[in-house]
Amino acid sequence: MGIENYWQVLLSLVVTLVLAVISIMVIKKLRVGLLPQSKALKVMDYTRLDQRSSLFLVDVEGTRYLVGTQQSGGSLAITRLDRPEQTV
Repeated sequence: MGIENYWQVLLSLVVTLVLAVISIMVIKKLRVGLLPQSKALKVMDYTRLDQRSSLFLVDVEGTRYLVGTQQSGGSLAITRLDRPEQTV
């Protein structure tokens, strides 16, 4: 096997790794859109606070909840959000 074959194998490996990294990035971006949505339960929005904590705004049959999660201890905090009274 000549030196040209080694360069060809190395180039193929680099191209494969780049495509794998791009695929992972796209999957992470679209991950939320791929989750099945229930009619009674909808995740309205979410944000990551740090690598292990997140906040979710969840609508359950018209009532909104703020849900905080922490991955390390498996803790969960839920707060019901009352809608402000609307004035006409």
